[in-house]
Amino acid sequence: MSIDQNWREYQKSHAEAGSVAMANLLNDGGYEDVLWSIGEIINLVEIALDNVNLPQKAVYDLEKAHEYLDAAHSMMGGGE
Repeated sequence: MSIDQNWREYQKSHAEAGSVAMANLLNDGGYEDVLWSIGEIINLVEIALDNVNLPQKAVYDLEKAHEYLDAAHSMMGGGE
């Protein structure tokens, strides 16, 4: 395995640990923290894909993800 592959596997394991941590937050009622984390992840994906010619479906999916996050935040009583 190359250094690059090792680094990616290392980062992937951290991302997987993050998803477990978010599940634990949900179990403990930390909905606001999970919504914030998911929003940050979506922003990172948008930044990473900013210079890539995205298929229209991917753009639509990202827009829908933002809408769903906003709706969930609103349902919890959060402001814009």
